[in-house]
Amino acid sequence: MNSVFSKAISLLFLTLFSSEALAQHSIDVEKKAQTGEWLEALTIYKQMPTRKITATTALAAAKSAWALGLVDDAKNEYDKALALDASAQTLSDEARARIYFSRGIIEFQEGNYQGSIVFAEKADQLISEDGPLKSEIAQLWGEALYKSNKPQLALRKLEWATQNVSSENAGDLHYNIASAAMSIGQLDKAEEHLTLIPIHHPKSALAIKALASIALENKKYREVIFWLTKGRTEYPDTFLDSWVDYALTRSYAANGDSEKVVETVERASSVYPPSDGWLILLQSAAEQARWESDTAMMAQMNKKSQVESMGVRRGK
Repeated sequence: MNSVFSKAISLLFLTLFSSEALAQHSIDVEKKAQTGEWLEALTIYKQMPTRKITATTALAAAKSAWALGLVDDAKNEYDKALALDASAQTLSDEARARIYFSRGIIEFQEGNYQGSIVFAEKADQLISEDGPLKSEIAQLWGEALYKSNKPQLALRKLEWATQNVSSENAGDLHYNIASAAMSIGQLDKAEEHLTLIPIHHPKSALAIKALASIALENKKYREVIFWLTKGRTEYPDTFLDSWVDYALTRSYAANGDSEKVVETVERASSVYPPSDGWLILLQSAAEQARWESDTAMMAQMNKKSQVESMGVRRGK
């Protein structure tokens, strides 16, 4: 009798210990993920029985996998978290929105822009109040629309996102708005947002080049020279290309600075291969400027000669 009782107690103890251990595993996965111990979190997670995995545990595993660059695993665990929560309803609307948002980012990074749009829309529907998260979702949505060749729709989403954009996301957002605006010919709007990008932002060099391009399109040649000179001073690697020399050649020529034209052409010809398209165009632009200058000079000389001839005849 005592033997049977002892076995029953032992079995009950083992059952309780096993349940407690599994619960502890779940907590450990979440704690490890929160502290950035992603490999440890996944290791513990893989040891758990499938039936004991909760939505929050799967979510912690998804974040860990993504942090480790295990994209397919991250996608599977995010989807598992949503599936588990469909019945358990343990996640908040914001948590579910963040899952959809994360899935949208992954799809965007993999070039699946339509999938990214779908996930961004699902995330947006779960957030009722305006705020930084809703702004980030709109930014992702807008970028995916732009990549899907829908710049006008993209522009609406991206401009809306400026309402609650965080300081760390503002630079990228302004650059994306400018890109969409330029693609549909709204150069004034593009210029406005390019000038709002912080000086030391990773996109600053590209923003300066875009400002020079807009100035060239608007025939504001002094601005072209200003932006490209600034770009070559602060970001020499980014501005070491033949388009920059082409834009400078056109601008110097328009301003009548023949010395700078010659200097730029000589430098470009020594750096770029003869087959370079922009080099060919800048040489053509320099030749045209030289021809126009010579033509103007000849016209002036002829005019002067005519005036002098008229003066001689009057004197007679």
